[in-house]
Amino acid sequence: AVVKTLAALRKQEETCRLALNVAMEGALDWFASSSACLVSERCFEMLGRAVPKDPTQHFDRFVSYLKAEDAKRFIEKWQGVVCGLRSRFEVMVEATGRNR
Repeated sequence: AVVKTLAALRKQEETCRLALNVAMEGALDWFASSSACLVSERCFEMLGRAVPKDPTQHFDRFVSYLKAEDAKRFIEKWQGVVCGLRSRFEVMVEATGRNR
């Protein structure tokens, strides 16, 4: 049963990854207990950054990759999710161009 469940999970993850790529979107999962976030490969690619071996980033580090005005809008929309005002958000951002 565990093997079937893992296989189904891998298939679902691959489907999600493909859908994000086709839609030209990325995903970020935030873990409140540690302020860590799991950043999709597509997010790193869209920001012009190398995809790290470990895609888990501290939230502040991820935000530092964004231009200041984009980071502000990103945080405002993210706070809406944290406060329960929305379940997801979309925001257009640009990379800072630093630390590539």
